[in-house]
Order: sequence, then C-alpha cells, then structure tokens
Amino acid sequence: GAGGPSSPRRTCVGGGTACQAGGMPAVAGQGAARSMRSPTRKEQELSRQAQEANRKEEELQEQQFRERHRFLVDRLLGDIRYFLHALPEFVELPSEPSDPKNWDARIKHVLDELAEVLGDGWPSKEPSKDPPSLEPIVTLLNLRDRVLSCMLSGALFKKAALDLDFFEDAPPSSSPP
Repeated sequence: GAGGPSSPRRTCVGGGTACQAGGMPAVAGQGAARSMRSPTRKEQELSRQAQEANRKEEELQEQQFRERHRFLVDRLLGDIRYFLHALPEFVELPSEPSDPKNWDARIKHVLDELAEVLGDGWPSKEPSKDPPSLEPIVTLLNLRDRVLSCMLSGALFKKAALDLDFFEDAPPSSSPP
C-alpha cells in the first residue's frame, strides 16, 4: 500500500512540484545550483593561488640553500688555497734528486687534482636543476683537514727539533753532591 515499507517515501521541498522519490531532499530552484558553482570557482582560484605561493616559497628556499652551499664551498676552497700556500712555512720538501718539484708546482698540482675530482667546470656559478650535492663539501672538508694535519705535524716536528737542539746545547746541570 501507500506509505508502506516497500514503497519509496516522497519528500517535498518548497511545494509539490519539486519532489523526489527515495527520501532524498530536493534542490530548490536554479539559484541554489548557481550559488554552489561560484564557491567552487573561488575555491579553485584560491587553491591555485596557494599552490603558486607554495611554489614560490619552495623556489626561494631552494635558492637560499644553493647560496649557502655555494658560500660554504667557496669558503672551503679559499681555506684550502690559503693553507696550501702556508704549508711551506711548516713543512720542508724532501730533497730527492728524482723529485725536483717546488712548492708552487705541487700546490698547482693539488688544486688541479681537486678541480678534477670535483667535476668539470667546478666551481660553477650556473644554477642547475638538480639539488646541490654534499659530496663536494665532504671532499673539501677532508682535504682541508689533511692539509691542516700536515701543517700541525710539521709544526710539532720543528718544535721537537728545536727542543732537542736546545737541550743538547744547554750546559749540564750541576748534580747535588
């Protein structure tokens, strides 16, 4: 029968002409459909603006990271050059007839090898699409540490040699009777 469990209920919204079967509420008129589309367009525009703002923020962060990376690499290269040029004050070259290279030639050789290890065109000011690698920084830190270690070893050796000379040249201390 009418209104029984097997027949769908009819719900009317705003009068008898906008009725739906199945208990679903009916949308009242064309105005409601238009007002639902407008926020969707506004939301899409806001979403696009938010995505653009996020993209710009990511680009800015990436640029800042590249600048910091570049600064660190440049600083390490400068430190290495400085320490290499200061190395002759701490370490003497072995006097072997088979190896007549002087310090300038050795320093140039080390810097050339460093450029080869770090890659062609390094250091490059051109931005790449790939994020900067930490490998060049690790390589530069290791080289800087090796040069400093060599300088420290040379300084300690010279100190030991001076101490030995000082104690050999010092008058013997008088021993108690």
